[in-house]
Amino acid sequence: MSGSPVASPVAHATRRSGLRNWTWIIVGSLVGGACLTGAAAWLLVHANFVHDRLELIDDDRTWTALSAPCARLQDAGHSVDPTAPPTDRAAQLEAVVTAIDGVTATVRALPADALEDSPVQGWLSDWDAIAAELDRYASDLAAGADPTFEMPQTDDGYTITFRMNWAGPEECAVPAAVESLDLTPPPVPEG
Repeated sequence: MSGSPVASPVAHATRRSGLRNWTWIIVGSLVGGACLTGAAAWLLVHANFVHDRLELIDDDRTWTALSAPCARLQDAGHSVDPTAPPTDRAAQLEAVVTAIDGVTATVRALPADALEDSPVQGWLSDWDAIAAELDRYASDLAAGADPTFEMPQTDDGYTITFRMNWAGPEECAVPAAVESLDLTPPPVPEG
């Protein structure tokens, strides 16, 4: 007989199963690669968009608790009359200090885990610094002095009001009447 030898059924079956093995390896690699790509995409989105923004107070309990005290703070700030006699203006500024104390006392009364939110402690310290400077200014004003108000600064020389207004609720921004007391305020960071 001439021609090519006929392959045995065993050799033919081995060749087909070898192709099937490679097919499964290729399909498995594609599925595994797709799973890894999906997991990486999920991690990227989760890491960039679903994390606790470190510069923002984002605990709902804090925001809810601040609603009334912040409204009182803004009312006190709006009641400051820059043209009022010094003793009246001092009393108006002391009302702002009392409102600030209400804001900080409300937050400090929250459960401990709400106080662990990254910017809360810094935000409270900033309010304490403004209240202390405002209290000093109002006392000097009531005593007949011509005081100078100096807005507290961050360690790098910027006004603390920028980070306070950024971190906290809009309704709890530093009142304009307080910010305007500093005739040469620290700069606001660019950006």
